[in-house]
Formats: sequence, C-alpha cells, structure tokens
Amino acid sequence: MELLKLDQLNIAAKQPPTKKQTIALPKQENDKVEIKSKKSKAKKAAIGISILTLAEIVGVLAYSIGRNPAKAAKVLKGNSKVLEPAFKESQEFLQNLINKNSSNKTAFNNIVNSIKPNKHKSELNRSIEKLEDFINKEKPDGCEKIADTIKILKENLKTYHQKAEKALLNGEKETASIEQFAAENKVHAEKIEKYLSELRISPKIKSEQFSEISEISNGISPYLLDIKAKFNPGVIECPKELLPKDMIFYHGTQKAKNIYKEGFTPFASRQVEKYARELGAGIYITPDKKVATNFSGLTGSIIPVKISNDTKIGVISESVAKDLLKDFTKFINDSNAMTEYEKLSKIQQNALLENFFNKVFKDAGYDAVYCPKGIKAGGGILDFFTTDVNKMFGRKQSQLVLFTPEKLEITSRSFKDRVIDLKDKFSAVIQQIKYAKDNPLMF
Repeated sequence: MELLKLDQLNIAAKQPPTKKQTIALPKQENDKVEIKSKKSKAKKAAIGISILTLAEIVGVLAYSIGRNPAKAAKVLKGNSKVLEPAFKESQEFLQNLINKNSSNKTAFNNIVNSIKPNKHKSELNRSIEKLEDFINKEKPDGCEKIADTIKILKENLKTYHQKAEKALLNGEKETASIEQFAAENKVHAEKIEKYLSELRISPKIKSEQFSEISEISNGISPYLLDIKAKFNPGVIECPKELLPKDMIFYHGTQKAKNIYKEGFTPFASRQVEKYARELGAGIYITPDKKVATNFSGLTGSIIPVKISNDTKIGVISESVAKDLLKDFTKFINDSNAMTEYEKLSKIQQNALLENFFNKVFKDAGYDAVYCPKGIKAGGGILDFFTTDVNKMFGRKQSQLVLFTPEKLEITSRSFKDRVIDLKDKFSAVIQQIKYAKDNPLMF
C-alpha cells in the first residue's frame, strides 16, 4: 500500500469535513410552454371543429331553406308533352285498345259516364223517381193511399244524401249512417213493397206494366235498403269554399331539380317503377302546406303553385276510386287483352293504369279531382298491414290531383316563409318517427 506524502496529509487535514451535496435543478420553463402549447392546439382544434360543424349546420339549413321556386325554375308552367317512355308506350296501348272495336269504345264511354255528376244519388233515389213517374202516368188503384209513404221515404233519403255529401266534402266516411237510415225507413219500404205486390196481381195490370212494377219493387226492397240507398254520386263538382281563395297549392318533393328544369308533368314518376299512383297520372298537390312537408323531408322543397280559376275540379270519394280500379281490370278482361297486358313490363302496367285514370277523368270533363282525406287513408280490410297516411301525417292528407298541367304555374315563396317551413319540416319528421315507432309492422 503506498503511503501519502506529507503535503497531501496537511491539505487533507486543513479541509473541513464534506456534507452531502444536493443538486438544485434549474426551473424547467420548456415543460410549461409545451403543456400550454398542447392545450392551445386542442382549443384551436375544438374551435375549428365547432366552426366546421356550425358551417355544416348552416349549410344544411341553407339547403333546406332553398331558393325561391319562381326564380329557381326555368319552366314555370306545367306541360303534358313531357312523357317518360313507359307512359308514352302505355298511352298508345290504351288508345289502340279503345279503338279496337265499337264494343270497347262503348265499354270505355260507360266508365267515363259513371263518374259524371249523377242526378240520382243512389239506386233507391232512381227507383222512387220511377215509381212516381209510373203513378203519374198510369194512375193505378190505391195510389192515393201510398202517396204520403212515398213522400216520407223520398224526403228521408234526400236528408241522408245531404249528410253523406257533407261527410264526403269533409273527408269523412260517407256511409257512416246508412245502417241507421235503413232501420228507420224499413217500415216505409215495406208498405211500398206490399202495395206494389198487390198491384202486380191486379187484373187491370198489363204484362209490360208488370215488368216495370217488378223492377221498381226490387229497387225499393226493404231487405236491400242499405245497399240501394248507398250514396254514389260519381264525381261531384267541388264547391269553391272547399278550395283556397287564392288557388295556391303546394307540392312537397325531394326532386325539385327535375321540376325546375322541365316543369311539372303528369307523365314522369319514379314511383311508377314500383306501383301506380292512387289517382293516376297527375300532379299531386295539396292546399295544406303542412301536408306537403311530409313529402319534402328536411332537405326537400315545398313548391307553391297557382291553379287557374277556370279549372274544372271534382270531389272524389275513396269508394269511387276503388270502383274505377275494378273497372280497369274488367275493361282489360272484357277486351280480351289480358294476355297482352301480362306481357307488359311492371312499369308499363303501372303507367297503363295511371293513363287509364287520367283519360277517364279528362274525358268526363275534369281538369282535376280533389279528395279531402286522400285516397290511401285507411278503411280497408288490409288496414292492419297498410300505412294510414292520415295518422302518420297527424292530419288529413288533403289531396288535389291535376290532370291538365297547363292550368298550373309555379309561384314565389319568400325567404321568411321558407325559414318558417323548417319548423314544419322538423315537426313532420318527428311525427313520422313517432308513427313508425308505434306501428312497426307498417314499415
């Protein structure tokens, strides 16, 4: 072991004993700067996202508000000459079928005549009139005794028909009280039937009179009173008070671009690829703006249109629409055209049915038909599996179908009105979601 030198020992002796050294690190200013920098970046990112989100919301709202339809549209008037291929082909098919022979022409004309305004509101109405004519002409024995009974039945039937017509115009079920009418008037019908039965066996009655009496008796039968008294006026002329005074209607759509580019036409529809529209080829509009919002959705457009004051408008019931559907099938069958019909594509078949409705109404003299509650509004045997549009919308689907688009013109809608539409659009979506939740089988 090497010994320390003297100088080294002295130096060691002079130095005080050492203490444990603690190292004081300088303050780390860079860490705080880095933390502040991260917070700042996060804050900026959040602000950026908020701005983008707000911009998206503003963009969606602006898109929902849309442009003034009168300025956005290149074509303001409707046009019947714009035809999609399926409509053009089916129009030719229908016209050729009608012109095929005189029997087909007669059958189609009978369908047209069936929806024209009818002075006889029911078969019972017609039979009572025939009975009165027979009595006035032949003066049969005992007719004075039955005159009061005929008068009572006639007046009661008139009252029932007035109530039924009022219900139809209000969009309610027009046969609501027919059972009550039949029950209250059975005694009158029985008296008339008994009189006619006695008249038939009278030796004074001739053979041709016997047949006439039998026909009248069948029309006033107490056992068929509810069927014979059923209100069936065809299409009745629409009272002016049922329509907007300014004749402004609304069309809700998510396909406004096509309309703005080419104008309204009855003969273009994406729906026809799946099924025919309920009242055929026409422009579907409504006097109720809130109904239109159910078709526009949040981002679609509500297009206001003005209808000419000289437009011939009829009011149609759901039962008449269903009868026309039966008439279409019968017409195809009776024309021996079912094989040809079945060879058509699904789109052509749907377009053919739509063209049939369109031609029947126009040939009957109507530019448009109005249904206060809409056609597909429930009331059938398949209701359990079918969407009740009135309930889904939360209001009556008042619907006007215009067959002559030249009677229509797109009008202005202010920015303020388009902003107010947003509230109705949101309400409509919420109502539909609620209906879908309560009726899952309908969707």
